[in-house]
Amino acid sequence: MNAQTLLTCLALLLCPTLAPGMTLPAPAAALTPPAPPARATLPAVAAPSARPLPAALPLPLPAPATLVPAQDPADAQPASPQEPLPPGAVASLDGELVSEAAFVNYLGSAFARQPEGHQALQQLFVEALLAQEASARGLVVDLELTKALFDRYEAQARAASGGATGLLENAGGPAAADLLEATLRLAALQRVIVAHEDGVDDPLDVTDARLSAWLTEAQERCELSERRPNDSVAASWTGGEIPRSVVGLRLMRMLPPEVVSGVLTELLGIVAISRVAAARGIEFSTDAAVAELTERERLVTSTPAATGISYEEYLLQTEGLSIEELLASPGFRAEVLMVALVDADWDAAQLALLFEELREPLAERFGPDVTLDQALPTLLKEARQRAYRDVLGSVTIVRRF
Repeated sequence: MNAQTLLTCLALLLCPTLAPGMTLPAPAAALTPPAPPARATLPAVAAPSARPLPAALPLPLPAPATLVPAQDPADAQPASPQEPLPPGAVASLDGELVSEAAFVNYLGSAFARQPEGHQALQQLFVEALLAQEASARGLVVDLELTKALFDRYEAQARAASGGATGLLENAGGPAAADLLEATLRLAALQRVIVAHEDGVDDPLDVTDARLSAWLTEAQERCELSERRPNDSVAASWTGGEIPRSVVGLRLMRMLPPEVVSGVLTELLGIVAISRVAAARGIEFSTDAAVAELTERERLVTSTPAATGISYEEYLLQTEGLSIEELLASPGFRAEVLMVALVDADWDAAQLALLFEELREPLAERFGPDVTLDQALPTLLKEARQRAYRDVLGSVTIVRRF
């Protein structure tokens, strides 16, 4: 492992994506899992998602999701001195608290099939694996080895930059000091384990190739098995389990603050929709869920670019989810409730008024002779967005971030 490798390991802890062209040499390569299918980009008519969604399929589908922030996270209502949040709470809706435990579980589930989620899980897996291997052998890392590794990587970083910057500066400055120290300890621990196993006196003499091979073999031997996104356990392996909440906590450290804030907005939307629906006697039903899936299937199969692709295939490729996992997700259940709220509030006359209000942009999209029937899917989508904003506007939200 050289200085560039160590910085790349640190980048995994600090941000969800690597810089263009950056790769992970040994042994940090094990921290980078194969990326799952990317999520589809929402079309221009939709509000922006809380999470940036890279394009996966060239399908110009009206995105079914409406659970997106009604406002920019930076404009969200913050906690105030008059309405402080108690410890352990990240938000409240009309006084009902949303705990940090609930949020980190949701965050872990929301990213379970995303590259960032896989990345966080792999980090935790490798850390747990190394800790177990070291404990089984009674091995510990001394400060001298960690300092020696720092000196080695510092010299490499200075050489690579012509002396301009060192390891800490490249890692992000003083704010990254704790993470840099943790990464160094992890790298040192692996060297100690492999040196002990191979009978090498000095852990610094273990080669990068050997470190990489050992970690690959250890991971294969431990058989990491991921669970469904809504499971409270993210994954299990021969040495134990990794809770979903722990993955969520790691993601809170990895992801940009604005993304974490956006996911909180998403969760608050789900809670608000559920509350409003319950107050109006609207319940989630199998028939409504089937109707929503049928509509999504129609959208996929009616799109020329998606010829021969079912919604199940589209979902797997864009979201990394199975139909069963989608049905169990809080977001889909809230989506179905949102459809029911729109059906209850938007009759034919209101949709006709909305059609007249949006006639100009609809004509630009569909042509000057656009009819209400042609524009109906777009009108219903707009109705969902407006209903969602109304739901969020009907509750008093206090949030920590």
